[in-house]
Amino acid sequence: MENRLTVKQAAALMGVSEQFIRVGLQQKVLNFGCAIKNKSKWSYFISTQKFIQETGIQIEKSPVAATTKGITNNTVQI
Repeated sequence: MENRLTVKQAAALMGVSEQFIRVGLQQKVLNFGCAIKNKSKWSYFISTQKFIQETGIQIEKSPVAATTKGITNNTVQI
């Protein structure tokens, strides 16, 4: 299991939009990662372990990078 998720992966797992994840991290409402603003660009970090703890959504390990195609029943392979 990788130690981080992308915004796209987290959004797909939660069944929400990528913008929902971005704004939630920016406003510190979602506690599984952080958002940092450098000048005018935002960067995001989502901890896989914290994501699992906070959401209860299980993530399966896979030798290939996760894509939204690999998501089934609220699990994604990473």
